[in-house]
Amino acid sequence: MSRGPGKDRRRKKRDLAGEAFAEGMRLMKTNPALAAVEFDVCRQEECPLAPRDGLVAVDSDGTLHAHPDRLAEPAAWAWALAHAVLHLGFGHVPAVKGDRVQPDRFDLAARCVVVNRFLLGFTVGETPEHLPASYPDGDEE
Repeated sequence: MSRGPGKDRRRKKRDLAGEAFAEGMRLMKTNPALAAVEFDVCRQEECPLAPRDGLVAVDSDGTLHAHPDRLAEPAAWAWALAHAVLHLGFGHVPAVKGDRVQPDRFDLAARCVVVNRFLLGFTVGETPEHLPASYPDGDEE
């Protein structure tokens, strides 16, 4: 039995980006330590905090702002989500009432070094190819 032309138009189009994101989230949450960190997710089309060039950004309200239609492999999503969740877990984006002083680019880089170094031994997803194989020792300071 064939479908009429009206039925084909009414079929919902698959959200491949959403499916890949959901699988990346599932992969990230298989790690009990990461699954224990509380956060919200925003994948709204008009979200002003979602990165336009990347996958995910995290804010001090504990919300991960994911690019709403970026198509990436689930393993890439898992790594990016883990990176953002670790920033929350490490206290890199503490909640602040009122105006918040934004860290400079050096402080941001130091925080990412700590997170990326941790992820080298805490495998989640797939590390982006452009990142170094090792990082300097020390904390954010």
